[in-house]
Amino acid sequence: KYNGLMYYVKRKKLNWTIRIDRTSAIRPTIGEMVNFDGAIIDGSASLGMIRTYATTSLPLVALDWRHPDVGKGRHRLVHVDADNSAIGRLAARTLLQTGHFASFAFMPITSDIIWSKIRESAFVGELRRKRVSVTVLSPSEPLGDQLRRLEKPAAVFTANDEMGDVVTNHCLQAGIRVPDDLSVLGVDNEQLICRHTTPPLASIQPDFKTAGYLAARALDRLFHGREIASRLVYPLGSVVYRRSLEPPGTASRIVQRAKTAIDETPALRNIDELADRLGISRRLLDLRFRQIEGISILDYLQIVRINALKASLTSTTQSIGEICESCGFGSGTYPLTLFKRLTGMTMSD
Repeated sequence: KYNGLMYYVKRKKLNWTIRIDRTSAIRPTIGEMVNFDGAIIDGSASLGMIRTYATTSLPLVALDWRHPDVGKGRHRLVHVDADNSAIGRLAARTLLQTGHFASFAFMPITSDIIWSKIRESAFVGELRRKRVSVTVLSPSEPLGDQLRRLEKPAAVFTANDEMGDVVTNHCLQAGIRVPDDLSVLGVDNEQLICRHTTPPLASIQPDFKTAGYLAARALDRLFHGREIASRLVYPLGSVVYRRSLEPPGTASRIVQRAKTAIDETPALRNIDELADRLGISRRLLDLRFRQIEGISILDYLQIVRINALKASLTSTTQSIGEICESCGFGSGTYPLTLFKRLTGMTMSD
């Protein structure tokens, strides 16, 4: 978020002096804020800090503010929030594409946090449109027991990475194997959390750079009294795949099925269609290839085509153009150049 903020400041050549206050556990006094012209308050700030700033007349931008009732109706306050509905829908589509799960569940942060409920509603709604039932887990009941009751293999989408960490910890205590029995997907891609859960946590990455940019732009407009909406929404980034969303053997099976299809049909024209047949996205198929084979699926396809081309050059009387066409390269100089680069000789040689 800070990178996005600074990008806006530098792009607009603003003469801002910026103080980063990381002491969010301490409630500041009004006297400590007299030298500020305005503030961007991140959602991770303490409720005490948020309330203190909300009582001032400072231009204020609430970035992922998790206490929407604080400062409600306040003058010169702009909210910049993640697209929580899009997050819930992306989570549902990701889990449906990743594997054939027997059950799905959502883990809220609490029952009354608005952004968590929006993610829940979108996630549940998207799955139910696909005629898939969903269990909403309860933070007030023993989580291990709830996780045991899910039909396995199960997939759990959590409101954020913190709850993803909670779920993986409870699985460990309950003897539920992640990702063998249960896969977990969080939100925010918090590195300190995601890389150190057991196993590492897959997560949806919001576009935090754009969030910071929008927050800085909103504050700039407030400073100059320009018209601006009271709420702005920043977009999603992508899913960051880690071990918690990778059931053992699934990647290997997918890659092997793809390799078999390519080996049998070197002239394969459309990798997207192959991905559809395998039941996953092209991007995920490419990711799995890189994980298992160390190369992209397109690189593998080219290797198979070159090998088929070599065999045809030495065993048929077809012209070079016909051979290239039959091996999926089509016409043009590209296959000639690629062959020379990979083999060190021309096709005629």
